[in-house]
Amino acid sequence: MKNWKFAFILLILTSGCKTIQKTNIPDVRCKNEYYFPLQFPESASNENDKLDKSSNEWYSELLCSIKEPILYNLKDKDLEVYRFSLIGPWDSGIVAYRIEKKDSIILLSKSSINGKNSKFNQLSNLEDYMSLEKEIDSLDFWKMFSHSEFGKDGEEWILESYKKGQYHFVDRWSPDDTLFIQTCMLIQKLCENKD
Repeated sequence: MKNWKFAFILLILTSGCKTIQKTNIPDVRCKNEYYFPLQFPESASNENDKLDKSSNEWYSELLCSIKEPILYNLKDKDLEVYRFSLIGPWDSGIVAYRIEKKDSIILLSKSSINGKNSKFNQLSNLEDYMSLEKEIDSLDFWKMFSHSEFGKDGEEWILESYKKGQYHFVDRWSPDDTLFIQTCMLIQKLCENKD
């Protein structure tokens, strides 16, 4: 009789609890998958929103190692995602900052090789998200060319977005575009301030 009462009380207590979803993005097994659409050798060398095989393999391996999801093949048109990935020089690692919005829920995450992976927090201030949207609009992100020059030293800055069923990325080596840097740093700041 006591076990029945305990189970009933436990059921009452837990039925009011809501499970907090850590991400709106489906779990994707990333091993041996590309994180960016593949650029074919016969196409233009700087084809927008596609990445050459060697860079794609390198970036994909790093993003997979920190369990980041693949964004370009998402199917949820109600989901908005911004991700800023910073790849350090000479295999010094990667940090990815991701902001997701679905309905009124805004989730933040930070993943890194040298740190704690996939820390999720909820952004309570919609104004912060709206300020990011303004930065993205000011940057004219959706019209930016995906590629720039590559170098042997320095950092790779990759800004991606999936919004309304559309995907775009901008990859810059040691960027000098102030507005691009400012936008990426805003994503980093929003994610780190909630750690």
